[in-house]
Amino acid sequence: MDRRLIKFKSKIFLRSLFFGWYFFIKKRLDNRINNILSEVQKFGITKVDNFFNENQINEIKKNYNQTIKNKEINMRNQFQIEEEDFINNEVLKKYFIDEEFYKNIANIYLNGAPLRKSIGGKRIMPMQPKNFANYQWHHDGKIKSFKFYMLLTDIEKNGQKTEYLLKTHKLFNSSKNKILSDNDPLLRKYEKMEMIGKCGTCFFFDGNGIHKGNRNNSYLRDTIIIEFQLI
Repeated sequence: MDRRLIKFKSKIFLRSLFFGWYFFIKKRLDNRINNILSEVQKFGITKVDNFFNENQINEIKKNYNQTIKNKEINMRNQFQIEEEDFINNEVLKKYFIDEEFYKNIANIYLNGAPLRKSIGGKRIMPMQPKNFANYQWHHDGKIKSFKFYMLLTDIEKNGQKTEYLLKTHKLFNSSKNKILSDNDPLLRKYEKMEMIGKCGTCFFFDGNGIHKGNRNNSYLRDTIIIEFQLI
């Protein structure tokens, strides 16, 4: 068995003994956290349509656009904003850096284990279909992680969507089997969930589940992603 997996599983177990009861109680005291985590624990992912209200979505979108317009397109034909950009924008900082909800829910999901947080935004431009990087079936190879994902553009079935294989977060996904080909028989064994919806739609998911983005010539996709993981 992967030594790295054994090490992290042992760490999870020990941390759970010391902190698991505390975060279990916290989970039960917050219905919104309880509903989200129950779905993620069962399926690996959940969709939340009303996490932000319309005014908040418009405010976030406006400041996101102001920030990303100053960026240069990269080799993946996309624009990116980093954590520093969130810190330097008062609105983005309020909703995504200072807001404790994301850390609190991740602490519960990871049983109070040590966390490393990353945050960023992407504007993915249309391009010819291509499998590369995160745009092929993969898992994040981090043993266990917890992600928040927000759409800032309407994404339909024909768009540059992300797909997730339900319940694959429970598989033995080590760093040695991180990438899967489109012909892998595993892909036919699990139901796919399309991460589509209106601007403002949010998803919470375990990055250890198998998922992929896709590229096509439809229209751009704007997203914000926050990740917590074991270290």
